[in-house]
Amino acid sequence: MTRPWINVRPGLRPAKQIAAQRLRSKGGSTTLSPTELINEAVVRVMGAAPQWQNRAHFFASMSLYMRAVLVDHARARHSERRGSPMLHVTLGTLAT
Repeated sequence: MTRPWINVRPGLRPAKQIAAQRLRSKGGSTTLSPTELINEAVVRVMGAAPQWQNRAHFFASMSLYMRAVLVDHARARHSERRGSPMLHVTLGTLAT
């Protein structure tokens, strides 16, 4: 079995640059580092097993995976601010 992350290591510098750019575009409102962002994206890639056509396709795909990680991270942070977990109230409890 081949390990896809071993083959990715030589391309880490461009991936880290993409991650840093993605984080800058978020305006510094995230707690993730570029390395953490890459790691989260690689975990998602390993679950999807895409077929890349070339190096440019790989980095474009990784950029999209990184964006998805940032979106999910922001959603989780905003749900915590809104009081997650939600309190479920029934009409019966309101009448008392």
